[in-house]
Amino acid sequence: MKTVLRLFLLIALLLAALATVALVGALQWFSTQDTVRLIIDGQPVHLHIGQDIGWVPLIAGIALAMLLVFLILPLVVLLALGFSAAAGVLSLAAALSPLLLMGALAWWIFRRNPTPAPPGPAPGQPSAGPVFAPGSTATPTQD
Repeated sequence: MKTVLRLFLLIALLLAALATVALVGALQWFSTQDTVRLIIDGQPVHLHIGQDIGWVPLIAGIALAMLLVFLILPLVVLLALGFSAAAGVLSLAAALSPLLLMGALAWWIFRRNPTPAPPGPAPGQPSAGPVFAPGSTATPTQD
């Protein structure tokens, strides 16, 4: 399981790195085009990656943002779904607890072991006859 998790994490990081390189290339290409304009607060912004921003902080920022979006966000969503499913099961069990208790009581009543029979010879075996204690003065009688 650990190997599969590590493999998926490695693939996710490689895809994030590939997407980061593609996004940086797209930003570089689009920043030189006249048809794409980035306007922030009414002011046009021209991105010249080699001069203004720098490659390393741009790639690190985009990689961190992609890591958050692609890895941490799905884990948080799965955790929230798991908690809500557990809460649903517990609330359903609490709502049905009277029925569950009545069912458990009925099962206990009908599945109880019968009362044990008094000790005696096993069925199908002949009786050993009367048993006399040692030192007894009574004489055995013949049937």
